[in-house]
Amino acid sequence: MRFSATVEPAGNATGIEVPAEIVTALGAGKRPKVAITINGHTWRSRVASMGGRFIVGISAANRAACGIAEGDRVEAEVRLDTEPRVVAEPPDLAEALDADPQARAAFDRLAYGLKRKHVQAIQGAKTPQTRERRITKLITTMGGHTMGKGAASEATADGTPAPGQRGSYSFRRARQADAPAVAALVHAAYRHYEERIAITPGPMTDDYQQVIRDYQVTVAEQDAAIAGVIVLRVTEEGFLIDNVAVHPAHRGRGMGRALLELAEAEARRAGFDSVYLYTHEKMTENLALYSKIGYTEYDRRHQEGFSRIYMRKHLA
Repeated sequence: MRFSATVEPAGNATGIEVPAEIVTALGAGKRPKVAITINGHTWRSRVASMGGRFIVGISAANRAACGIAEGDRVEAEVRLDTEPRVVAEPPDLAEALDADPQARAAFDRLAYGLKRKHVQAIQGAKTPQTRERRITKLITTMGGHTMGKGAASEATADGTPAPGQRGSYSFRRARQADAPAVAALVHAAYRHYEERIAITPGPMTDDYQQVIRDYQVTVAEQDAAIAGVIVLRVTEEGFLIDNVAVHPAHRGRGMGRALLELAEAEARRAGFDSVYLYTHEKMTENLALYSKIGYTEYDRRHQEGFSRIYMRKHLA
C-alpha cells in the first residue's frame, strides 16, 4: 500500500506518519511489523502509536540510504512483514560464535533488534583490526554472560514473603510456557492502577505469548515461581524498557531495581549509551523511582488514551 508523507521529528527520533486506514487494512493490530520502502530502499520496522498517530521511525542510516532528510515529502510503500526476523551473521562472526557454545547460546537468545545492533557494529568497523576486536568483545561478553542471582525476600512455609528476611532469586529468559504466569503477574502488579488512571493499563492487555516470542523477556524466579518480569526491545528511538513488573508480594526488596540494572547491562552489551522507558503521568511512585535512579523526562505523549511521560537514562 502506497501513501505520501512528510519526514518529521517524532519524539526523540525521526519518522513518517502512516495513515490510520492503512494500519487498519494491514489487519495486524495497532503495532504491526512492516516492511517500508522509500526511493527503492526497504527496511523492516514496526508501527508505533504516538499521540494518536501511527508512526514508522526512520534511522539516520535508513534516511541516508533513501537519500532523504527531515522536511522532505516522500512516497512510501508499506506491507505487512510476516517473514521470520533473522539476522544474517557475517561468516567471521558465525565462526567465532560456533567455536564458543556458551556465547552461541547466549547470542541466539537475544531479540532480533539486539542481534541486528551487534552485527551492524561489526560490519561498521573501519579496519580489520577494529572488526576483530568487536567480534572478540562480543564473544567475551556473550560467553561470560549469566543471568546471575540477586537479593530478594525469602518465602515462609505458606509462600508469603517474610518481612525483613533476605533470600535469593534468579534471572532467566522467559519461555512460551511462562506466558500465563507472566500475564497473571502483570495483572497483579498493575491492577491497583486501574481506578487511579481510569483505564486498564496497557501491559494488562498485552498478549504475552506474542511478547515473549517477539521481544527479549526476562523473568525473576524464586522457589520456582515467577516473581518479576522485564520486557526489552530495540526501537528507532533506542533501547526500550517496555515493561518492568514485580509481584506485590515481592515489592520493596530490590527486585525491581535489579531488573532495571539488568536492562542497563543488556543495553551496554548491545552498544547503546542510554535506555529509555515511559510511564503514565499518574503513576507517581514510578516517576519518583525513575528520577531517583538517574532517569530524566524528555517528552510527554498522549497515546491510545494514555498520558505518558518518556524518560531516558544515559549510561556511564
